[in-house]
Amino acid sequence: IDIAISEAVRYRDLVSRLDQAVSSPFVERESAVRISSNNEVKPTSISGECHACGATKNSDIEFCPVCGEF
Repeated sequence: IDIAISEAVRYRDLVSRLDQAVSSPFVERESAVRISSNNEVKPTSISGECHACGATKNSDIEFCPVCGEF
């Protein structure tokens, strides 16, 4: 996450140096676009094994994270 933030800051600085040649992709807002809440975060639960490779699958995704099978 730190790398992404530093890259965003670096990109903003580069765009500001271009003066008026490129319009800024950044928009300043007075309030948050959406309110973050821990209530939105749902725990993952194990729902079984992949029929193709036997890896453990979570119920929050429909495919195997190891081999990609549905």
